[in-house]
Amino acid sequence: MIDLTQKLIDRIESALYLWESITLKDLIDFYPVTGLAEIYTYLKIAYDHPRHHITLDQETLVVKGLRPDTEYRITMPIVTFYRQGVLRVVPSQRLSCQLDFAEISQLQVETITIAA
Repeated sequence: MIDLTQKLIDRIESALYLWESITLKDLIDFYPVTGLAEIYTYLKIAYDHPRHHITLDQETLVVKGLRPDTEYRITMPIVTFYRQGVLRVVPSQRLSCQLDFAEISQLQVETITIAA
């Protein structure tokens, strides 16, 4: 079985190294997933990865890398949710992790941008 968590970590680290943006489409291409809930699930699994420490709060994914004192922050997009499963970036609202996973899994997010 493919280590999907390691693949996700590798993709994140690659983008960080190259100062690229990571899109959820990029991540979904690696996984049999259809929405944000599954991505969260993999990130939570990655939290316990022996080589990395990954946490997710309301806005930021924090990845602590292999080298001491290495920490990357990936800012989650600011979005508003629509019941029909459509997602739009709206600066005035924030992504809420309090949403039910069943709702989140039906939604699509376009980008995760990397914050310095």
